[in-house]
Amino acid sequence: MKTETFLGMGRSFVVHDTWATESEGTIYDRTAEHLGYTDRGIIVLRHPVVSAAHTSHPTTRTAAWLAISVTFAGVLLGCSPALAQDATGEGSTNSLRSGAWALEFDVQPSLSGYYGAAGVAAKRHLTTRSALRFGFLVAINHSDGEGTRHVDMAFPYDTTLTTTRIENDSDRRDVSLFLHFVRYLGVGDRFGIFLEAGPTVRWKSEEYGSVDTYQGATYRYAGDRDSWNYGLDTDVGFEWLFSRRLSLAGRYGISALLTDTDYTDAYDFYNPNDGYWDHRLDIVHSDGFNVQTTPAVISLTAYF
Repeated sequence: MKTETFLGMGRSFVVHDTWATESEGTIYDRTAEHLGYTDRGIIVLRHPVVSAAHTSHPTTRTAAWLAISVTFAGVLLGCSPALAQDATGEGSTNSLRSGAWALEFDVQPSLSGYYGAAGVAAKRHLTTRSALRFGFLVAINHSDGEGTRHVDMAFPYDTTLTTTRIENDSDRRDVSLFLHFVRYLGVGDRFGIFLEAGPTVRWKSEEYGSVDTYQGATYRYAGDRDSWNYGLDTDVGFEWLFSRRLSLAGRYGISALLTDTDYTDAYDFYNPNDGYWDHRLDIVHSDGFNVQTTPAVISLTAYF
């Protein structure tokens, strides 16, 4: 140890300092990743990790649902004075009044880690400051890609460079249904701030595949995932009533969901040079509990 180093980074202290002070960079977006047959070891390793992450301890799950229930009850209690009002909105310059109906056109912009969505919702005002809102959001995404992968492997006495042709495709579908109770915390003639909460159901389906070709050998990977999610949404937002009948709103929140997911992954390898063929099929089912933030939604609303 006095005359040799076994760290694998040489004797230069500059290299050691660089290792200790520089990070590996931003976390890679794995949702945009397309693994091939040669990556099956990574795929097999990730399945139990994902299953463990989706399966929480019963005590933790109970505590989370208790916290959510208390929050939802607080929203309802906070809304009770508004429910007791017989507000009609007479003399107001906007359409927030008892008995008013509204039609929303919702857009969920495409952000990092999420795909854009669009939907329609209806809103029924119980009083000036309280309403029921129900509707759906739909996201559909399709992608195709092709390219080459270059792998340069250096050995003490040799260097090998391999080039693989890659083709991949994916289809994603995401549908959400929701029923929210809306409470306006503050309302002016042109601007309002609201809190809303309620149950939601979400279905996600994904199909993906890739083909790697190298020196005549073909690696094929195909998979699909179907997931049902049930739980509670809680959102906070604002509404700008730029005319008596029209408004622009934005909302952002958090969802607590029970998840039920099925994965199917198939791997095939064929080498015509020696006639070798291999096939593998993995079927995985997982249940879990997930708490996550939801992407922002922008709404254009017309009141009637």
